[in-house]
Amino acid sequence: MGIHIHCDKKEYSCSYGRWNNFRMATIDATFNYIKSHAISTECEREQFYVNKLLEIINNIESEPDLNIDIFLNYCNQPHFIDGLIFFNISGLYAFCNKSDCEGYYSVGNSYDICQLFKLIKKFYIVDKEVFQDINKTINKIKKIFQESVRKRKIITIS
Repeated sequence: MGIHIHCDKKEYSCSYGRWNNFRMATIDATFNYIKSHAISTECEREQFYVNKLLEIINNIESEPDLNIDIFLNYCNQPHFIDGLIFFNISGLYAFCNKSDCEGYYSVGNSYDICQLFKLIKKFYIVDKEVFQDINKTINKIKKIFQESVRKRKIITIS
C-alpha cells in the first residue's frame, strides 16, 4: 500500500511512510527557508510575519512527537497561514493538508506547491538513508504539479 498521485500521463507512487517522510522534510525545509529570512529582513511588515512564523515554528519544533497531524493543527492559526501567503509559500499547507488516499490537488494548489518547491529546494536537509537523492524526488513530484498547472487539470490522489 502507498500513495499514488497522477495528472494526465505523469504519475508518482511511493509508500505512505516515504510520503510522510517527504512531507516532513518539506516542512523542515520551509522552516529553514523562513529562518533564513529572519536574518535578512528589513521591511517592518516582513519582520512582523517573520516574528509570528518563528514563534509558531518554535512551538511546532518543540512538539515531542511531531507529525503531519500536529503540524496541521498549528496551521489553524491565522498568522501562520497569512505568513505563509506573505512569503509565497502557502503551498506548504496545500501540500500537507491532503489525504494520503483518495483526494485531489486543485490547479491552484499545484501552482502554490510549485512555487514552494522552487523557493525551498536548497533548504532540504535529509537523512541520506531515507532519500538517496532528494533532488530527484523533488523533481519527480514537482513534474506532476507542473503538469497540473500547464494543462489546468487536477491531480488525483489514490
